[in-house]
Amino acid sequence: MIHHGYNRAYPLDWPLVALETYQVLRLVDGRYRAIASSPAELRAVFGLAPATRIILRGTAKDGPLERYWSYRRRDHAAAQLAKLDITLAIGPNFSHFLDVPRTDNLFNRKRQLICLAELHEAGLCAVPHLSAAAPGDWAFWKRYLARNSQINKVAVEFQTGNKKRSEGLQVIEQLARLQAESCRGLHPIIIGGGQFVEAVSERFTSFTLLDSEPFMKAVHRQVFDRAVGRKPWTSEWTLPGCGVDKHVAKNIEGYAAWINERSLSKSSASA
Repeated sequence: MIHHGYNRAYPLDWPLVALETYQVLRLVDGRYRAIASSPAELRAVFGLAPATRIILRGTAKDGPLERYWSYRRRDHAAAQLAKLDITLAIGPNFSHFLDVPRTDNLFNRKRQLICLAELHEAGLCAVPHLSAAAPGDWAFWKRYLARNSQINKVAVEFQTGNKKRSEGLQVIEQLARLQAESCRGLHPIIIGGGQFVEAVSERFTSFTLLDSEPFMKAVHRQVFDRAVGRKPWTSEWTLPGCGVDKHVAKNIEGYAAWINERSLSKSSASA
């Protein structure tokens, strides 16, 4: 995940990054607008190399989600995004709660599906976020995948309700069950679930991890260093006015290699 282009002087040369949908779209003077009018401008705003491919992470807190819902049709949000050369767009994850009437969650799921359809109609590769608060929700996603056989990428976030390890592992088991019951390989996009890399690797041939940690650690002048132990981050001070280009590049490269190593070692052990 790349959250902004501040404190960096050079474009980040990395093949694929994720941006938050609601940082690409902003409410300005009462209009909901993309912060860039072209693919090149978007990449320049976030300090990315021109050839960088982009995933839009549609998961967020309620405020940005509700803003998107309120203005998306009037201001043609999906059409604006389609002009920016986006590789994948993960749909919004309107909240699913345990302590509300069932109709509340069903309404939010309907909103997710409406937004997905709009993204798809605009020409974007739209990826569903599998929100689930009850067993019936997983049954719905089973039917959804059965009726949409072209879909093999699905997203689940592990930053809020699924952050607790026991709950996160249950969600991964549900994803694996969906894969088995849909009779095709699924490619899960795991949002903020670095602690579950081994569990995902055991059950899926391939997956994508979206993680803010390498970028945010760099912003706070911390760098990835496996030598320091289980929490592989250490402070590295800079002179006043110095940017964090080297920190960002070092963190992403080191963290990605570490995730890949964990994934491959677990997959080999399972085989």
